Amino acid sequence: MAGGPGFRDSLADLWNSIVQGQGAFKALRWLLALLLVIGTIWSGFMFKKVLDFTKPTTISLPPAKDVAAQDAQRLDAMIDDFRNSVLSRTGSSTLAVAAAESFRRPLVETEKPLPPEEIKRLEEEALAESETVKEFIEPEESLPPIMTVRAIMTVGSRRSAIMDIEGEGEALVVRPGFVFGEEDKGIIKAIRPDMVIVEWSGEIIDLPTGM
Repeated sequence: MAGGPGFRDSLADLWNSIVQGQGAFKALRWLLALLLVIGTIWSGFMFKKVLDFTKPTTISLPPAKDVAAQDAQRLDAMIDDFRNSVLSRTGSSTLAVAAAESFRRPLVETEKPLPPEEIKRLEEEALAESETVKEFIEPEESLPPIMTVRAIMTVGSRRSAIMDIEGEGEALVVRPGFVFGEEDKGIIKAIRPDMVIVEWSGEIIDLPTGM
C-alpha cells in the first residue's frame, strides 16, 4: 500500500501555490512581499537609531562665573564702607557728609556741613566745659610688699625675726621699730612667739611664721 504525500511534499506544494498560484494565493503573495518590505524599512530605521546612540555627544557647558571679579567687587565695597566710617569719625563734617551722600536715600534730606565758625564755637565750648569739670580721682592705694617670716628668735625678753621683704632683701633680722618701704610706710610694730605684727600705711597686718 502506497503511503500518502509526506510533509516535505506538502510544504513544497504550498510554496509553489504561493509563488505561482492565482486568486487567494496571489493576494497572500502580495501581503508577504509587503510585510518583507515593511520589515526591511523597520530594520533600517532601528539600525540608524543604534548608530545615532553610539555617536559621541558634545555637551556645551555654560560659561563659568568670574568668582574672582565678584570677590574683588565685594572687597572694594567693604573698603569704601570702612573709608567712609573712618572719615566720619575724624571730625571732618564736610568729608563725612560727602561720604554719606553716596549712600543716602533720594527722599531723605541731606545734612549740610556746619560752617567753620560754628565748628570753632563748639570746640571752644567743649574745651571750656572740660576745664571746668574736674573728675575726682581717688589716690592710688599703695600695696604692701611681699613679706615672709622665716623664723622668730627669742633671747631673754627680746625677740627678733628673720624675714624676707620685697624690695628690702632676704633673711633680714628685724626687731620692733624696724621701718621699710617707700617713705617708710612700713614698720615692725611687735614680734610675738608665733607671728610678726606689721603696720603698713596705717593698716595692721599679722604675719604668722612661714607666711
